[in-house]
Amino acid sequence: MVEKKYDDQENSIRNDCDILVATPGRLKDIVDKGKLDLTKIKHVILDEVDRMLDMGFIDDVEEILEHIFTPSIYLFIKKEFKIKFNLFRSRD
Repeated sequence: MVEKKYDDQENSIRNDCDILVATPGRLKDIVDKGKLDLTKIKHVILDEVDRMLDMGFIDDVEEILEHIFTPSIYLFIKKEFKIKFNLFRSRD
């Protein structure tokens, strides 16, 4: 059942996705499998980034951000709508 869900999600993002909303873990899985090129998507919203950072997965989040179309603005919003501004810098 989980594999079917992955297939449905992968098919959805292959069909001209303008805005992508995903959790970092799922997005990283799909990118690592070569099913998605993030440089072609101009608007990416990462859900639950604060939880990933709290659990120590900053490297995974940074890896995802490196693949996103540039120039980009990173804005992290917690569930309670408190804004956390980007601490990541471009690696030019």
